[in-house]
Amino acid sequence: MTRIVKTCGSYSRSAEDLFADALHWRDLRQAMDGLAIYEGLPDAPVREGEDFEIVITWLGRLPGGSHRIRVARLDRDARSIVFAESNPSIPRWDHVLSITPRPEGGAIWTDEVVIEAGRKTFLVSLFAAYMYRRRHRRRGAEGVSVLHEAHP
Repeated sequence: MTRIVKTCGSYSRSAEDLFADALHWRDLRQAMDGLAIYEGLPDAPVREGEDFEIVITWLGRLPGGSHRIRVARLDRDARSIVFAESNPSIPRWDHVLSITPRPEGGAIWTDEVVIEAGRKTFLVSLFAAYMYRRRHRRRGAEGVSVLHEAHP
């Protein structure tokens, strides 16, 4: 079973400014502060082709184990990053981050994740919806919407 979680955050900041932040792993650390600690995230900006393993600790004390992240594509002109992620419990966590300008100013930051985790897929997708909504709120989104659906 596969699930898709699409989370959109609406920001008053420009698409260029938001994408500049998204290109740095520190943005992920800050957006997840208090929920997860990532050991092994690079200090350098995101680079296409990067492939590394991190260790996640949830809520400061619950071991989450190893998690592989590969930056499959980085398109600065389109302001998008494609990540192929996985870990022993979640064989597929494909994440597309894209940031588009709004006609009236500001931008929409979209995170679309395709999740496959066997029998745990539905629960993992619920957690993903919570986690991405929380990230947008911590980044100062003015509004957040979440679409959560099965994928054939």
